[in-house]
Amino acid sequence: LYFILLFYKLPRVVFNNDYWLPKNNPYQQQLDYLESEFQPGFGSMVVLKFNDSYFLDHNIQLLRDFVRDIESIDYVFKINSPLDATVIINQDDMLTIQTYNEALNDGNISSLAEYETLFKQSPFYGKLLSYDDQVVGVSVSIEKKNDDSDNHRRVSAVNAVRALISSLPNDRVEAFMTGDAAIYFDMDTATMNNLILLLPLALL
Repeated sequence: LYFILLFYKLPRVVFNNDYWLPKNNPYQQQLDYLESEFQPGFGSMVVLKFNDSYFLDHNIQLLRDFVRDIESIDYVFKINSPLDATVIINQDDMLTIQTYNEALNDGNISSLAEYETLFKQSPFYGKLLSYDDQVVGVSVSIEKKNDDSDNHRRVSAVNAVRALISSLPNDRVEAFMTGDAAIYFDMDTATMNNLILLLPLALL
């Protein structure tokens, strides 16, 4: 009977450390409201450390490709990086609000030197980019709906992001993933590994 239960039930066990209460619970409803207003989704941060300055064409292109690949991952709904942050362009008595990437592509920022100057004057400097111009932060938000599928969304997205990180050229950049999504993922993995050891011992 034990083996039958293990065979049918163990594959259906959800390892999810953040979803405990039903949707109609008042505490869960308040949590849902706070998350929807102030911190939607599972937050995570991908950190990249370049061997030289970020403000070089090949490093900016690497980040541009990396961000585009992350945007194509299922359940990722928002990204913020030194290219996705917004800038106000004052040109010909007209104010234009764009991302740095859009401004570079449209020619509203004419060169990498101008991009560097504008970014270093922005509040994002020191947050999305370190003061030595080598460490870049990419904020990645993953869909969270506080339901039984949250675990699948997080696991799928974290696995995909870490696969992208492993594909980066090691001779040019070092990278890792941190933040809520990655920590929950690692906690769930540790829980699963512990249960794989403890359940057979308990049955024995």
